[in-house]
Amino acid sequence: MVEGDLTIKSGGTASKELLARKDRPTAIFASNDLMAIGTMKEIQGDGLKVPDDISIIGFDDILTASLVTPALATIAQPKYEMGVEAMNLLIRMIEKKGASKSKVVLDTRLVVRKSAKRPI
Repeated sequence: MVEGDLTIKSGGTASKELLARKDRPTAIFASNDLMAIGTMKEIQGDGLKVPDDISIIGFDDILTASLVTPALATIAQPKYEMGVEAMNLLIRMIEKKGASKSKVVLDTRLVVRKSAKRPI
């Protein structure tokens, strides 16, 4: 695991560290789509092929994920539902005049695209 700051640049920087390892990974899961895109660019810049040499999966399903080459496989977050739940939590906090210890779990969805392939 390599940390980054959720930007394209940090995805590239983190992937450099992973690519330099003796036991290079065959797949990378990035914390968000921007880091995954930075990872993809770094890997391609090193002459490797996505997903033939390394599969990449992001997290968010931002619009850009479907526009890069190859299209980025990702985990889609329910953005609208997240907003609704955040507003409901805020309303409950205001009505109770204090913090609420609520836990909300929303479903995510795998978006299969060309940047990842099944392991052999």
